[in-house]
Amino acid sequence: MLKNKNGITLIAMVITIIVMLILAGISIATLAGENGVINRTTKAKAATRAGEIKDLLRIEATNNKVAEYQNEKQKTRSEFIAELVTDGKLSDEEVEELQSAETPTITIGGIALDFSILPESVQVWTQSGTSVTDGKITLTVGTQVTGYSVTGHTDLNWYVLGAKDGKLLITTNTCPETVTLEGTAGFTNSDGTGCPWVTTLNTAAANYSDGDMADSTRTIYYDDINRITGYNPATDGSNAGQVYEYGNKVTYTLKASSSDASNKVIWYQGTKQPTTEAETSYTSFQYWGKNSSNQWDWIPLEDGQSTTLDCTNAYYDASSIDSGAKTLLFTNTGYYPGATGSYWLGFPYVYCREGYAR
Repeated sequence: MLKNKNGITLIAMVITIIVMLILAGISIATLAGENGVINRTTKAKAATRAGEIKDLLRIEATNNKVAEYQNEKQKTRSEFIAELVTDGKLSDEEVEELQSAETPTITIGGIALDFSILPESVQVWTQSGTSVTDGKITLTVGTQVTGYSVTGHTDLNWYVLGAKDGKLLITTNTCPETVTLEGTAGFTNSDGTGCPWVTTLNTAAANYSDGDMADSTRTIYYDDINRITGYNPATDGSNAGQVYEYGNKVTYTLKASSSDASNKVIWYQGTKQPTTEAETSYTSFQYWGKNSSNQWDWIPLEDGQSTTLDCTNAYYDASSIDSGAKTLLFTNTGYYPGATGSYWLGFPYVYCREGYAR
């Protein structure tokens, strides 16, 4: 007697396999198809990365505006791209695509990124002696600059002074006006640095900015001349062997005279000259410093008190400087049309002598 047995017929098996293949195809398409989960996830990641890059682009563009206003170095496009590669936000393939494009734009994750809002290059001026260059144009200190003008001052001539912090410096030595520091007014009411006279000159210099071509205006500084002359007073020994030698630290003391103990006079001694304490005939001494109220003022020495001053006065030998720079800085011959050889030099110094300083 035969019994019924349950089993899978060949047809049922084929149908089952076909259904499984269909389901597998649907699953694969859902995961890996053009609009699949994997592809959509990849695009979403790319879009997120592109969004971050776009935000960084805007931030750097804003930072560059601030840097331009503050006369500081701006970030170039290539520098920004290099940072993105380092941070893993831009691949080498994407950089290659960006660099080969007609315009500096690229699309990532469906988001267009325009790198043109950052400069391809920044004009940076550098100076070596009397030569000033931005890599394309080379100028010489003392040559006349055309195209710069200030409203109300049509009589001024402008000349190359040098370069600092990547910016070209120009100056007029026609001495357009006189700035007077009368009495102690130029020294008291300090700006916090102890150099209110420099602030006064810079305030006056602001009148000579055209508001367009010039990023800023100021008085000439000590180091502007040093860059032209190549002079380093700390190592070149200005006034060597003299009390007023650059870098000589001179200590002044008010105390009894060696010949009359009732008479108080100034004694002085330097780290370079003189190396032993010497007596003078001066009976008083005052110096520029902070008083007991922490305010800048003239402070007199009292009996038994001392003060030490660092001599920062320097003299220049202009014999090795070319005629253009020499005339611009050191002469009053009017070598250039309209030039008188006079200009504002805003820099404090101490000139130490026997028993007094200025």
